[in-house]
Amino acid sequence: LQRLPVVTLDDRLVERRLLRDLARVVRAECARPSPLAPRYIEKSIEVGLGDGLTVSGKVDRIDAEAMFPTHAVVWDYKSGATITPGARLLAEGRVQLPLYLRAARDQLGLEPVAGFYRALRTGAMRGIADGSRADELPPGLVSTDIVDHGAFTSLLDEAVELAAGKAERIRRGDVPHDPISGSC
Repeated sequence: LQRLPVVTLDDRLVERRLLRDLARVVRAECARPSPLAPRYIEKSIEVGLGDGLTVSGKVDRIDAEAMFPTHAVVWDYKSGATITPGARLLAEGRVQLPLYLRAARDQLGLEPVAGFYRALRTGAMRGIADGSRADELPPGLVSTDIVDHGAFTSLLDEAVELAAGKAERIRRGDVPHDPISGSC
């Protein structure tokens, strides 16, 4: 866990709130039944986008079977209260979670079955899940976050294409101010 620089009273309040929220989510996770268990925490990954382009990052958590791991559920914790549903990921230009799922497959050799954003403030969980792997999915999913296998793999491929397009724009120096929602 990385520590935030604590300089002011406001910094201390933010740190305490974040730690409280994280503790609440961890307690809830411990009580949630799952056939998979945390295998990697803050795992560094790289995803090839083609044409010599790669992106790197750190996955907050990857769950897999305890013995002979073959499948993965990827978790990305968000400090806020709102998170993006799986159906809107690519429409909003959000490729982080699908790229983490690709990294689980390409870099770790684990077949991705789901990826979720988890809001630390509210505990809400949204993302994308392969409906053909229902036995490995956590309980309590929003039904629209569960898609068929073809849609799931297509989302991962489309995320790579979207990220490659954005990276190519940057490579060309085409970096206009174009926020996702139209304004900052």
